[in-house]
Amino acid sequence: MSPYVQLLYAALEHPYGVIVEHDNPPSARSQFYAARKAHGDPALQCISVTILEDQPRRLYLVKSPDSTKNILEPQNVS
Repeated sequence: MSPYVQLLYAALEHPYGVIVEHDNPPSARSQFYAARKAHGDPALQCISVTILEDQPRRLYLVKSPDSTKNILEPQNVS
């Protein structure tokens, strides 16, 4: 598994996502999306890769707010 895919899964496991520092964030963003596509896991589709102008060396791997909408609430079984 590529390091890009590993970081996407790390973002998926965290409630909001993760921050990654990189020397060339635009290139890394392309690599994240290419790795996600090549890996083919639909669960990773809720991760967006964002670069903020005031933090040019950081990539934010952010989970979409509705990424947990299909998770069932715990049920009380009697």
